[in-house]
Amino acid sequence: MLDRKIQAGPFRDLGLITGVNWSKEVSSFWFLPGIRFSLALPGFNFANLDFTGYIQHSTADKNTQKFSVFDESSSWMLDFNWAYPFKTGNLEWSLEGHIEYIDGRSQVNTFGNAHLSSWILAQPQLRLDLGQALGGKKGKIFTGIEYQYWWNKLGEKGTDDNKAQLLLVWRL
Repeated sequence: MLDRKIQAGPFRDLGLITGVNWSKEVSSFWFLPGIRFSLALPGFNFANLDFTGYIQHSTADKNTQKFSVFDESSSWMLDFNWAYPFKTGNLEWSLEGHIEYIDGRSQVNTFGNAHLSSWILAQPQLRLDLGQALGGKKGKIFTGIEYQYWWNKLGEKGTDDNKAQLLLVWRL
């Protein structure tokens, strides 16, 4: 942003970020403007700490019969995301993913007023560079496993979820 390197302790850089979460099912967008702290952690390809707003915008028809979100108080999100490569023998692996915390907020939806609890979503992945392992092009095809853990899923207090999933990533 300033065209110069900023480094102090574990912080390697600082930047502006933005994101959009869209849910067709509830006729809403969430805008996530914020800042990113890039961390200088040994051995990591990247490690970031993102702090963003969590600002809802509804496109729902107030007369709809399906569940929709009409209004939601603004909140904030903290997200740690990383990629840590390593080798075992000739195989190239990566442990990567993210852990997010979204603070609780109030919501007006089809059924009235609701309080959404804070939630945590963690999605670590263990990836094998399949292209490299099969003697092909490195950094294009990965396989592995992802574990998803969700505490207070989508803000519903006491609804926790966890699943292991197979993973296939193809970078074009």
